[in-house]
Amino acid sequence: MAALIEITDLHYRYPGASDWALNGVNLCVQPSEMIALAGPSACGKSTLALAIAGCLHGRPGGQWRGTVRVDRVDVTGRSLYENAELVGLVQQNPEDQFCTLTVEDEIAFGLENRCYPPAQIAAQIAWALNVVAAGHLRNRQMSTLSGGEQQRVAIASILAARPRILILDEPTSNLDPPAARSVLQVLERLRRQEELTLILVEHKLGVLAPFAPRIVTMEDGRVTHHNAALPAREPLAQRAPAAPGEMVARLTSVTHDYGAHVALRDISLDLHRGQLVALMGDNGSGKSTLLRCLMGLIRPTAGNVAVLGSVAPAVSELAHRAGIVFQNPDHQLLGETVWKDTTMLGRNTRQEAEVTPRAEELLRQGGLWERRDDSPWRLSYGQKRRLNLTAATAHGPDLLLADEILIGQDPAHAHRLMRQLRAAADDGAAVLVALHNTDLAQRYADRAVFLERGQVAFDGPMDDLGSYLSRRGYHANLETAP
Repeated sequence: MAALIEITDLHYRYPGASDWALNGVNLCVQPSEMIALAGPSACGKSTLALAIAGCLHGRPGGQWRGTVRVDRVDVTGRSLYENAELVGLVQQNPEDQFCTLTVEDEIAFGLENRCYPPAQIAAQIAWALNVVAAGHLRNRQMSTLSGGEQQRVAIASILAARPRILILDEPTSNLDPPAARSVLQVLERLRRQEELTLILVEHKLGVLAPFAPRIVTMEDGRVTHHNAALPAREPLAQRAPAAPGEMVARLTSVTHDYGAHVALRDISLDLHRGQLVALMGDNGSGKSTLLRCLMGLIRPTAGNVAVLGSVAPAVSELAHRAGIVFQNPDHQLLGETVWKDTTMLGRNTRQEAEVTPRAEELLRQGGLWERRDDSPWRLSYGQKRRLNLTAATAHGPDLLLADEILIGQDPAHAHRLMRQLRAAADDGAAVLVALHNTDLAQRYADRAVFLERGQVAFDGPMDDLGSYLSRRGYHANLETAP
């Protein structure tokens, strides 16, 4: 059988870059095959996905060598919209591909541009939302969606056009485990029934184990293995919880709504020095809203937030002693260079002398020191996450809030980021991190808080988390612990 995708000696260098992002890639993909594209952060996986989709060869200033043929035609010989008829790409950051203000309009956008009749558009919107179990989101504003809900809508918007090849860049990164399992099961069924070819860029290979994909690994812009084995899962190593110290933050009967959508309902919660708390819950359960309330970025509709002895403190007050990492790394890239971004908070709060040596140490630990003079926008998604955490912690905050920092991280860097959070707690900070990875939560956290529909459903020690998650369908952990 002829290959559906043929990549021969592919090289690509981004404008202004000194190194090749792709450095001699050779790969063939058969019709209806499932490929798992794996490898460390910044090894070229997302760049290869863009190349296959036909999004790179025409970029001004970029250097392209080699060939990518899809259905026996070189992608450089087709326009972008012609390539899009065959290849659908769901990007790593869902917001990068959104064009409209509502969920229904977002999924209709590509279909309307193809001039499909209204009845067909309506039917394919309903079908695509059903595939990702997001029919309840159809009438929502895009601005009110959680990260996981955005990811479902992004998948639905591309799937609605029924491409022959679907490329998903970290499709489970923002999804809670039951949602990830459901979406992947449906995609696998479509692959078998409709001969859909799937290429999934994924760090958490355990999520794909039930589907037996061909695993293709990359390193330094090259394909290193064409059928690698799944990594072995290590036994769970749970730590003894640290005793809570002085209270740093308290939420009392906090409720918050976004118009008709209630995100938090009557939440009361205390955070203490010396403890790392894992904030967990399904997509849309209110995790990001809770973090923003604690940082003073939004005011609750009802209830009180007290942080570091002040009730409802201004963000400018908290900036000296608190740090936050947003879910989307692009939302807090502010400096012209990696170094300026890392030290900006220290300069603005007049703590530069204290921050500078720690900033250098953290950049070295995160593998970003050699990129200190680069624009942060030239970093990979995973590198941006590491920069975000470095910038938020270099001033040694008393309260550290982190929203899904493990997105885009290979296992080694995921552990390093969790160790960085653990070190902040051990140094006396109160740390609250939103994540879905139960293995890493149990390895590094002292306590877990689980939200359901904006309410605290579980608040207790990690020892009791396992049985609770089993009752909620999290027992088949989708994330292979490194």
